[in-house]
This record gives sequence, structure tokens and C-alpha cells, in this order.
Amino acid sequence: MHKDNSEENRQLYWNGETPSFVDNEFDSEVLHFLQVLSSKPAITLLAIALADKNKMISEGISDTLKLLGSQMLNSSTNLLVGEINNEIFVVSQHVSSCDFIFFPRLNKVKIICHANMEMVVDIASKLEDLAGKLEFNIPPSFDGLIASHGRPSHYFYDAILGLSEVNDYLNSIPQGKKLSLYQISHCNFADLKFFVGDKFHFPQSSVHFDQLNSLSNSANKLFLKVGSFYDRGNEVKRLKLLKYDELFLSESLRNKGNDYREVQELKKAGYFILWHGITTQKRKWLEQCDAIVALATMLYNSGEKLCVIIDGWTSPITPSKLDESQIESDNVVFSEIKNNIPPDIRVINAIGKTPAEKLTIASLCNFHVSNGGTGSIYTSRMAKIPGILHISNKAIGMTEQSIHYNSAFVPDSFVHDIEVEGLRDDFVSYSIAKKPFVSFALEKIAELFDIKVVPIDIGYSINCKHLTNSEEYESTSDDPILVFNKSSVFSNYEGNVEVKVRVNTLLNYKSLTPKLYLDLGNGYSEELSLLSKYNSNGEVTFSLNVTKELKSLRFDPFSCKGKFNIEYALLKLF
Repeated sequence: MHKDNSEENRQLYWNGETPSFVDNEFDSEVLHFLQVLSSKPAITLLAIALADKNKMISEGISDTLKLLGSQMLNSSTNLLVGEINNEIFVVSQHVSSCDFIFFPRLNKVKIICHANMEMVVDIASKLEDLAGKLEFNIPPSFDGLIASHGRPSHYFYDAILGLSEVNDYLNSIPQGKKLSLYQISHCNFADLKFFVGDKFHFPQSSVHFDQLNSLSNSANKLFLKVGSFYDRGNEVKRLKLLKYDELFLSESLRNKGNDYREVQELKKAGYFILWHGITTQKRKWLEQCDAIVALATMLYNSGEKLCVIIDGWTSPITPSKLDESQIESDNVVFSEIKNNIPPDIRVINAIGKTPAEKLTIASLCNFHVSNGGTGSIYTSRMAKIPGILHISNKAIGMTEQSIHYNSAFVPDSFVHDIEVEGLRDDFVSYSIAKKPFVSFALEKIAELFDIKVVPIDIGYSINCKHLTNSEEYESTSDDPILVFNKSSVFSNYEGNVEVKVRVNTLLNYKSLTPKLYLDLGNGYSEELSLLSKYNSNGEVTFSLNVTKELKSLRFDPFSCKGKFNIEYALLKLF
């Protein structure tokens, strides 16, 4: 189609000045339309496209309202042009069916969700090009809906929620022909046929957005992008997503892959299945490798049979070059973890798998460690497995747009943001030190499972000095002493206990006699001490029965001078 010189067409041009916000001086019919659009964007626009007069009358929407055309800017953003009371407007459909609505001639905007003035100006600057592709004098033919997004978070929250609302609306009205439902290539994270029933047909499994633009330009076709912004306080929306999650899990389990079957066999054999999500792009946890290696090692050294699932980038059904690049980057982190984890721990790579593949594996896991944003969709939301969540303090507010079941966030005090000037809050990386993270994770695991493992740290040392910039100690006499801190989990415990300590030293383990002293309230004494032997790896185990509150533990690694470090020290409660 080609632009004409009509007044309506010229109204699409923007004067280049920063827009102001819609105010009460607007026409009352326009203000009412904006109010309805804000609360029900997907349904309102679909009712207009379908010319559902009953719906429009019931909502009090002006009969002067009409849609003039649509055009996709990229694989995730659709622009919808319409007119009300002779005033042209542009709807930006990126996350929802209406992130904002802009009136170019008046240079006014109403922002509804997930948008800011910078985004508005960016869209406004593209309107001149858009004007040349629309035919204002001939009503377009509504062809169907677009339900997809390039980010899994917006796909499984906003797009799915919008589609659910539209599906309910269509079930409430007489419908003639089926609507077309399109997913954009590289933005199709699930097969939607199982979810929408018989109200839609699927012309293709996925299309490039240029194909839809070609239909808009050559055949005057109109397309609406569905989306409804999720906020945690809306119980109706949560229940809609819960229904979808249950259907998606059931559908995904109909096609179990090799990884699912392997994890299933490991679980039957008594393995503890631990899920750990990593990222190499925005919101990166700097210690993500060291932390999971330390947690897995601690569980393994307590005697658990362990399988660790490493999650990362999620692929759509039709992946792109970008997906391949991100998967390659995440696999570098996977290799680092696998190379540093005890070899007897089974490590399975879920990086680059589709959501359906990930969900089936997640459904078998005992516990997860996930980013509180996108990384928690398959574990905390859909599979509802227990676990812990982490995210930067800057981005903690965005978790209000996420659903989390059976999961606890790492305490804010553990998290230290890496400040970078000008960086968006949701891109900020952060640091969570390994030791407090492992302690917190083990406490949560101990609350849920018969795995009572408590890491113990060195409180202070006697007759040995802590070498600078190192975890190494050097004894200054023949009697080096380490006094361990005691976790609150262990404070009132009574029963059998195993204390395991691994010592790294160049000394000959066979010649060393490690010793453990117990303080049950009256200080240390030889009567309350235990002797043991190191194995060839430098690990020593002490078994004891605690009959009253244990105040502290003293560990004497050997009775000579030498350098050493403590790789780990743990209590296992029975």
C-alpha cells in the first residue's frame, strides 16, 4: 500500500518534541476508552477488531472507534493504528496488548505498563515510515492474533496471560470462522495448540514478522498482539497462569526425553536431584560457579548420592543464531562447574533446551537454586519444587511480576550489587559470598529433607597464623588449634553426629593424628576428646553422640609444625 495525502494520514506524523501525558482536557469518550483499554487491553482491542458491538456497547466504547492497520517493528513489537473521534492513535504492543497509546497530532501519551518516555520517543520517531505503509481510507481485514515474545519471561507471563483472557472472551461469544494464531520465529517457546482449543487455527508453526508485514502491506491485513501485564497482587491472573502451567506440564510429560529418563532412573536409585541455574548475560551472580561446586561438594561429602542439573539459556522451538551464541557462552560456565565438581556427582546439562524439555526435568528435582527472575519459571513457578532464589537488590522489585511457590530468597544482607553507572536496574550483576550461601542452602534443605548437613567455619585459631591473602594456615608450635563456630541449626540438637574435616597439607597423612575436643559447657578436656586417622585424601571423620547442648568444637589437625588449609568442615546430624 502507498501513503496518500489525506488529513488522517498526516496526523500520524510526530513533531519531534517530547510528548506530554494525557490529561483531563481530552474528550470524555476518549478518556473512557483509555480507561477500559488500561484494564482490559487484549479483550478491548479484539472486540473492536471483531466488531463486537455488544461488547463495545457494554463497555461504553464510542462507535467512532476504528482500527486502521498494524505493522511489526521487530519480532516482539507490533504497532496498531486506530482512530477515535477523528483523532489518530498508535498502540505499542510489546509486552502487553497496550504498553502505551500515543496521539501523534496532540503529542500526548498514556503509559499503561512496561514502558517509559524513552520508549515512547523511540516509537514516535518511527511513525513517518509507518505512515507510508498504511492505507487509511480502506478498512483493514482482521486476520488474527500474534502470541509470542522473544523473552521467555514475557512469553510465559504476559503473552500466555493475554491469550488466556482472549480465549475466555471468545468462549463467551458466538464465533464464526476460526481466528488465525501466529507465533513469530525465534519467539515461539511452546506449542499452543493444547491450550487454546478449537477457537483458533495455526496457518504455520511459526512465521517471520516480515511475513505478517507483507500481508499488512499487500493485502491490508490487520494483526493484534496479545499480552496482559502480570502483577502478583492479581489473584485472577495468577489462577489463569496456574491453569496454563498445569496443562503445559501435562503436555510436556507426554514427550519425555533421554535426560528426563536418566534423571528419573537416578531418582529411583536414591539420588538427590539438585537444579542450579546460571547466566552469562544480565543479572549475573559472580560466584555462581564456586557456590554450586561448594554446595554440591558439601552434600556429596555428607554421603549423599547427588545429581546436579545445570540450567541456563532457554531455546525457542525455532532457535536463532543469537540462541546458539548464548548457549555457547553458558556452556563455558557449565564446563567450569563440571571440571571442579567431585567426579562421582552426575552432572546433566539443561542449557539450550526448550521450556518443555526443562519443565519435565525440573518436575523430578528435589531442590533448586534459581535466579528470582526468568530463571525461576520452570522450577519455582511451573514445577513448584522447593528451593532458594537470588537476585540483585536493585532488581528485587521486579520479582513482584513473578510467581514463586515453595521458594525463599537469599537474605538481602548476603547480596552486594555491582554498581555500574547508567546500567538499568534489571541488568545489575551482584555478589553473594560462597560460605553464607552454602549455609543458607543447607539450612533450607535440612528443613525439608532427611539431609542434616551443617557447615562449620573456623572461629579462631591458636598456635597458628593465617597467611595473608590465603586460606592457608601455618602452625607456630607443635600444637596448632582451630576452634569451630557452631550453626544455629545445631544449637539444641541431641543425638548422633558425624564431624567431617578435610585438611590439605604436604605432610604425610599416615603420620598425623588429628584430634577433636568437645566443650559441653565445662571447657575442653582429654576425657571429652576423640582421636581418628586421615584417609588418603586428607579427610577425617569423628562419630559422637551429643547428650546435651554442644557449646563448641576444637580441632587439632596434627601435633607438629606445618602448613595446611581446611577444604571443608561439616556436621552431619542423624
